[in-house]
Amino acid sequence: MASPESNQTGSRWLRRSLIALVTIGLAYLGAAFALSRFLDPEELADWLEPRLESALNREVNVGGVKVGLFPLAVRLQGVDVSDPTGLAEELAHIGSLELRVKILPLLRREIQVSRLVVDDFRADLRLSKDGLSNFGDFSTRPEAGEDTEVTEAGGSEAGEPFSLDLQGIRFQSGQVRYTNEKNSLALDLANLALEAAARQDAEGIWAFVGSTGGVLTFQHQNRSPFLEDAPLELAFDVLADDGFEGLEIRTGELRLGEIQLALAGEIQGVQDPVRSASLSIEGTGLRLEDLLSVLPDSVNSLIQVQAQGLVQVALRVEGDIGPGQLPAVTGNMTLMEGEVSRDGARIAEDVTATIELTPENAFRSRAQATVLDGPFSMEGTTTLGPE
Repeated sequence: MASPESNQTGSRWLRRSLIALVTIGLAYLGAAFALSRFLDPEELADWLEPRLESALNREVNVGGVKVGLFPLAVRLQGVDVSDPTGLAEELAHIGSLELRVKILPLLRREIQVSRLVVDDFRADLRLSKDGLSNFGDFSTRPEAGEDTEVTEAGGSEAGEPFSLDLQGIRFQSGQVRYTNEKNSLALDLANLALEAAARQDAEGIWAFVGSTGGVLTFQHQNRSPFLEDAPLELAFDVLADDGFEGLEIRTGELRLGEIQLALAGEIQGVQDPVRSASLSIEGTGLRLEDLLSVLPDSVNSLIQVQAQGLVQVALRVEGDIGPGQLPAVTGNMTLMEGEVSRDGARIAEDVTATIELTPENAFRSRAQATVLDGPFSMEGTTTLGPE
């Protein structure tokens, strides 16, 4: 039988627990009430639209703003970014953008965004035959002198209720389409998702660690897709300066099907229409069979032989990224220990080959092998047309 003293101890513990739960519940409801009181959704939408339009250089329509309680958040719904060129119906659409906020700062009439959640994001990037693009002047840099602060109910008094203390970012159900009519290229990245943890140090440097992925389809000149629904994944560790002007990829692991590549480097001018990239892409011990497996069945059916071997990749990506501007890709891909057979019969063995990508936009290829018990070698250069 429990002693009276132990019963009293248990009773005190239960009362304290109930008091703590009630206190937490009241604090949460009080913070939610404060959020809904000093942020009027309609006035906040009216405040956001012109500032987004100034930052993006596009007409922006916010379908609605809601204050959510579970979780505690401000939700923007139906955000549309227009395409003034008329090449696409709209440049981008966001089904919902949720800013999850911390509770305690609300009691000081401040909103600290701790998590960003984006759902149903779609972008339609176009480049016409005459070089006109719908993203050529696109920038996320606010105009000089633009007020970026939001105050109570969208008012004009000084204050900074919106601030970032990000701990996580999540994108889901995204899609990015790129159509280049000038070069007859079409790229579609569907089922795009991203999950990242964020941290800012005392000097203002942001660190993002996470992963993103989707399925990639790549097509040229209305032919059968060169890649079709190929799974693409990227795990990353990225640093960004306080103004998000530059990104440094400390480590990155890029996966395309069974192919795994290491990615590193930096991108500058992130908020400008034209960005500058300096990246390295490397891979060792890649199986040729895995490279071929990424190709769609329509392409593999044209290859009448079976091939195997080990591939090494060492590439550099240097230059500007923008409408009509692509960075130069240089470096080489090397095949070692290669074999080629058809219907089980070996055609070539001891195959070694190197493909070098030059700054002059050309491929230099060299290959050696033993074919039908005799030596075989070839060498050539293929120059690509202008971009």
